[in-house]
Amino acid sequence: MSLAVTMVTLFSGPLQPAGAKRLRGPLRLLTHVPYASGTDISFAGDRVFFTQSGAVTNGRVRIFDAKRAKPKLLGEFACGGNQNDVAALSQDIIAVGSHWGTCMAQPSSGINILDVSDPKNPQQLGFAVLPVGTHTLTVHPTEPLIYASNSINDPNFVIDVSDPRVPIAIPTNMQTCHDITFHFTKTEKLAFCAGGSPNTQIWDVSDPLAPTVVSTIVDRQIGYHHEAMATPDGKYLLIGDEDDRGSCSGNRKNREFGALSIYDIQNRADPELVGFMNAPRGPSVCWAHNFNFIDNRKLVIAWWQAGTSVIDISNPADPKEVAYFQPDTQEVWSSYFYKDRIWVNSRSGAWVLDATNL
Repeated sequence: MSLAVTMVTLFSGPLQPAGAKRLRGPLRLLTHVPYASGTDISFAGDRVFFTQSGAVTNGRVRIFDAKRAKPKLLGEFACGGNQNDVAALSQDIIAVGSHWGTCMAQPSSGINILDVSDPKNPQQLGFAVLPVGTHTLTVHPTEPLIYASNSINDPNFVIDVSDPRVPIAIPTNMQTCHDITFHFTKTEKLAFCAGGSPNTQIWDVSDPLAPTVVSTIVDRQIGYHHEAMATPDGKYLLIGDEDDRGSCSGNRKNREFGALSIYDIQNRADPELVGFMNAPRGPSVCWAHNFNFIDNRKLVIAWWQAGTSVIDISNPADPKEVAYFQPDTQEVWSSYFYKDRIWVNSRSGAWVLDATNL
């Protein structure tokens, strides 16, 4: 089944142009595509995939060409879902998951596998039904597997996509995660489960279908363990807190709810809190949302209403913001670094920044 591209622009309010007070550091705005309710982003090769939440008519997947000097929108197609997370298996095959949706006219909870080799004519390859759908998707680094985290008190699932036309959902016996990330080296295979209200766990995933718990981080100053990701060298683990009780003031003395917490995990069995960063500005709803790393000590993060920051954690006890982008105060869901650019998905649409000089 194919679905023709429908070019629809959705917008939730007036934008303020990016000025001197809203774009700081060695960043340059390249592209903005306005729409409402942007959620996650995924990358593969020269393609970047932006998702937009909308359970029936407004949900979309947008496909950008990343190899151009100015990224170009190649196509967009209807993919309804009330969460809409995207994971790229390759440049040509993606997975889109939601708690409930109508992506490619498939009215159910679960994960759609799509062939997007022709961005103007996507094809549905397969569909995996999940009891309550999924909140986030993470592709396994080396195996044809997708980890689906539902963020509800039901089992996580691992989706076998070795045949994308017949994806197989396999339940796990691990705790429920809001999100999962990986850190693989020649000697260890780790995953990090941000488990919402209870904790963050470090898993050994040497057996990808039967993880074991290495350690559990119980931190009551983190209201909701939203995402946990290790630095590329594996020395530190950063945990984002999706909790709006922080002041959005940039307080550097006391860790608040909504902060980004930094743990030394060189002893995998005994992580130690060594630093934090609160949301650096307002106006009112600020928390550490989706992020990734530029290098071992520099990351890009979405702060919801506090925009996008580039943070240096060379001294983890005293992290510093070295650049930021905040063209408006609408919520920023995802901010990631990829191919010398920062890609931002927000309630005011997609933004792409040149970050060559970071």
